[in-house]
Amino acid sequence: MAHVEVVSGSRLVQPFLVVAALAVALAGCGQVEDRSVSAAAARAPASAAPAPTSKFQGTVTSIDAEGSRFTVSVWMVWAPVMEARPHDRHVLVDGSTRWDPGELRLSDVRLGEEVQVEADPAGDDWRASKVALFDVD
Repeated sequence: MAHVEVVSGSRLVQPFLVVAALAVALAGCGQVEDRSVSAAAARAPASAAPAPTSKFQGTVTSIDAEGSRFTVSVWMVWAPVMEARPHDRHVLVDGSTRWDPGELRLSDVRLGEEVQVEADPAGDDWRASKVALFDVD
């Protein structure tokens, strides 16, 4: 025969009271402020410099085929710190740049296309390791 345990009402209510008290305490912890989030900062020791690679997304506003670069009007930076701060970045591409879809090249990029770029800083420019196009026809 199965064992049946009778649980008193106070034992059932107790966990709910703890959860409710924690929710009230967390709600009163302070005012909401804009924050940047960095996963790398949470893992890296204070003395370590953040990884230079950045992943950002935006709209292509100019293309310089001779200089192997294009300009992105960035609206979202994903890494190393997530932030939504509009600004321009000049992106350099070369033979080692990976493209998504894979058969594309700089000559296929059009003004107004949405791109996501993984790049490392190179002076005032960003050297792309990967470029993903979103408006592919």
